Amino acid sequence: MSDNPSSSTSKSKVDVGVLCKLTDELDIMQCTEPDNDKPWRGWRYLPDVDGDVMIISSHGEVYPSNVSVARKLVPRDSTTSRLILARQEYDCILDLCKQDGTRHITYCYTDHGSLQASKGYYLDRIKKLLIECKRELVILFYTGESEKGTGNWCFKDGVISFQDIYDLYIEHFKGKRLCIVSDCSYSGNWVKECAKVYDDQGILYCGHHSREKDILVSVFTSCQAYQEATLLAYENECMHIVVNDLLFRGDETLSSGQTTINGLFTDIRCNNKPEEECKYTCSNETWTNILPKYYEFSRVYIVHGKDKGRPTWHYVLVDEDKVQQFKDKVASGNIDVADYGEVLYSGWGENPPQDIRDKVRHCFGYYKD
Repeated sequence: MSDNPSSSTSKSKVDVGVLCKLTDELDIMQCTEPDNDKPWRGWRYLPDVDGDVMIISSHGEVYPSNVSVARKLVPRDSTTSRLILARQEYDCILDLCKQDGTRHITYCYTDHGSLQASKGYYLDRIKKLLIECKRELVILFYTGESEKGTGNWCFKDGVISFQDIYDLYIEHFKGKRLCIVSDCSYSGNWVKECAKVYDDQGILYCGHHSREKDILVSVFTSCQAYQEATLLAYENECMHIVVNDLLFRGDETLSSGQTTINGLFTDIRCNNKPEEECKYTCSNETWTNILPKYYEFSRVYIVHGKDKGRPTWHYVLVDEDKVQQFKDKVASGNIDVADYGEVLYSGWGENPPQDIRDKVRHCFGYYKD
């Protein structure tokens, strides 16, 4: 092991003293000034504001032949019909939004069965909302069928892409906030699409840069880019009312197997407050480079222990299929952490130095969603 604490090491065997998940460590280390009534809101977030909500539920019968449609899965062991589950899902979304004191439901649409509208109709409805909204936030909530491999929203004559909605936002709502909530199969692709758009616009990683450009978009998805979504899973397991505030849990693996994403492109991710200059100004700090690491943060652990009697620490990105084995081995009191994933950083001492903590937190996220 090198005496330089910022270097990784091939010597990774350790007698375990303390195992800490990165998310737990971040709870301790996070420098925020939370609202007393809503402690999850600190200066890294934009302040809470009132917003208008549009809900679209698309579970139709007919779709274009040139679109490969991914219908949402029916829950295992369910004997209820797909359309009844779709209606229950829509009612659940509606009820949760009504319980949020700052959200105002403006438009609700259900494309169920043979009652279907065109993609042009919905683009017009979205455009109308963005033009007429007098509040600082619009939330577009979509649930339904999607295009395989893209997560694009499916309608009877075509699909709506992230780019379609982004173009409307830039033309009619730029400078205010748009939150897209997409509960459909392959929806995680929209987080990637948003990252690409930000990179194309020259918006570097960190909410400082998003805010400077007045492009304030967030994308919440019910699954990863390669996963299929199950009816009612997101609504039942990831949407919660806390102190009259509707929260969406990100990086949450559901009973259906899908894992959610909260694409928060406006949050401050460096240590400097909004009124200060961003610490991340290098040309290689792009959203596309950073986001894949950021969404692995739930598998990053710091292991504190001893190597031949000398205090040591290791940051480890545990392989997805070895997490439980890793935890079991740690519980035994002795482990070679390199057997279970990538050793990101390691060094001598009781704790990592601050510059290493900053690097890990920058790449892998600051807080639990």
